[in-house]
Amino acid sequence: MRYVAAFRTYTWNDTIAALCKRFFDACKSARHVILADETRGSLGITGFEVISHTEETEIIELLKYPQNESLWYNVDYGVYILRNALPDFDYYLFSESDLAVNIDLDPVVFEASRRKLDIITHNVVPSTEGWHWHGGFKIRSEHRRRPVSRPRWPMLQVGC
Repeated sequence: MRYVAAFRTYTWNDTIAALCKRFFDACKSARHVILADETRGSLGITGFEVISHTEETEIIELLKYPQNESLWYNVDYGVYILRNALPDFDYYLFSESDLAVNIDLDPVVFEASRRKLDIITHNVVPSTEGWHWHGGFKIRSEHRRRPVSRPRWPMLQVGC
């Protein structure tokens, strides 16, 4: 089983570099790449394999909206770009530049492979007033007549 560990970022500094190293240290069996959104210019990343992309990266006619922010609002675009660049892997593991990994992830990915799982995520949980994004989700939920839920971006996403 072969997998890619992709660290997604749109900025680069010593703190982000440390979080990236921490992620890569947690998945030693993977191919390590940084998926760098360089829409606003080069991030100057050295010492790592980088798959650079911008809002203008051509791939399957993805919608570029809102202009100059399409990668921010359409977070799955980076997943397509990575898969297009590295198509021959069994699994793709993603981390973000604001996430500190605290466990060894190789066993998690190996277990997902053993079980033939496609995706691993956190559950969606009820939103609370103390959550920063609660107000925005409450407005949308009322408009759609749905209960307010707090989505959780997956800490670990694996899939083919």
